[in-house]
Amino acid sequence: MGVADMCCGADDVSNLRQQEKLGTRSIDEISQPYAVRLAEVSQIRKSLSDIRKDYCRKILLEKGVRDWSSVWGLFDETDKDPFDQIHPILRAHRRKRHKRWSWNFTELKSDANSNLIHGRVDFRSPPGVDNWPFIPKPTTPYSSKTEVEIGGLKAYIYGLEQAQQQGQTDLGVLYLAHGRMRSYREIEALAHEILHQVRSDATPKRAGLIVVLMDARNHGERKINNVMNMDWAEGNISHAQDMLSIISGSAQDYELLIDYLPAYLPEFDKFYNFMSGISLGGHTSWRVATSPVAQKGKLHGVAIIIGCPKLTSLLLSRLGVDLEAAAQQFKVPLDLVHIISYDKISSILTDEQRQRWPRALAELTTSLDRVVEQSYPRDIPTFILNGKLDPMVPDKFTAQWVKQRGVERYGNIKYCVQENTGHTCTNQMVENVSQWLVGLLSARNGR
Repeated sequence: MGVADMCCGADDVSNLRQQEKLGTRSIDEISQPYAVRLAEVSQIRKSLSDIRKDYCRKILLEKGVRDWSSVWGLFDETDKDPFDQIHPILRAHRRKRHKRWSWNFTELKSDANSNLIHGRVDFRSPPGVDNWPFIPKPTTPYSSKTEVEIGGLKAYIYGLEQAQQQGQTDLGVLYLAHGRMRSYREIEALAHEILHQVRSDATPKRAGLIVVLMDARNHGERKINNVMNMDWAEGNISHAQDMLSIISGSAQDYELLIDYLPAYLPEFDKFYNFMSGISLGGHTSWRVATSPVAQKGKLHGVAIIIGCPKLTSLLLSRLGVDLEAAAQQFKVPLDLVHIISYDKISSILTDEQRQRWPRALAELTTSLDRVVEQSYPRDIPTFILNGKLDPMVPDKFTAQWVKQRGVERYGNIKYCVQENTGHTCTNQMVENVSQWLVGLLSARNGR
């Protein structure tokens, strides 16, 4: 299959938007009853908080505000309205564009017998952002969880008992990487959902499936210094160095697991390895796709969710560099900004920008981007899923890369940009990845 634009579909909130247009429902009245497991309430609240941050970032970036280190603390752990409490630009935006907005999960009652909390998800949408982050379904069964230590790395396998019970001799392994400031625990529900959807599909499969999670470097149980996980706007001067080294180190960790996990599961004969990740985990997935394990034929699919193949462009844009002007000035295509020499690019940087983008880092990042640009494998099925309105990892950088792969007649790229979606992994994205895995694991698939 060639490079393709795939429709991600509309979710419940988008359908409610349509009802609003038809005059049958007011957008301010969207309120969805929901039941969630007790253990997942905090994660849902964090996801809803993140989408509020996402929208605020979008507004501030549009107004040229790139330092919001004092913004988030005011509503990270509270229900304060950020338009009232945080920033004059946000207050002005509220007065101009709309009266009220919020995302919140309100507890109504708990049921100790069923281990559920029954509540209501309230969604009062700001203009143009319709899609919710992934919210686990209370009816999704939990798969088994097995801890394994490999080479000093602690990893967690989900669904191993179920795969063993199926009696198949071959095994699919989905390595799933979490985002920045997160941990493996915060994507456990996603692992359970993917396993359930794949197992529930009636398509005959040539292998069982497990999901493997671990904490990225300096995250979760491996955290050493929380400041290193923050970005420039949050006060971390070495954001680029910290993020890129975590990406490279985590990619090496996944390579280790891909190489050695089969030795710990001798009951299976053949392994089909799939790499996926969200945000920081998506950046990591790009690196694994061009790693030695991929070159050795040990990687059988990559699903990249809100990640970026062009980290030079991404980080320079976060620094406030006008990439279009730089491309014109130095006479390079916009999608090849990373090939501009450091001597040239530094000439248009401020002293502060040069401090945040030193030569050694720039040259290292350029070399990594060059590999993804010039040596991306043609034989590994790749599914790219982005949000159209993502202010943190703009889709435009991926779109440039995908367009060039089309020119070069790559036949292994699927590309999905979900409308009205910011920097978030949605339920629709999870369903798409699950169906993609079903196809790769299908008994009719000759790979």
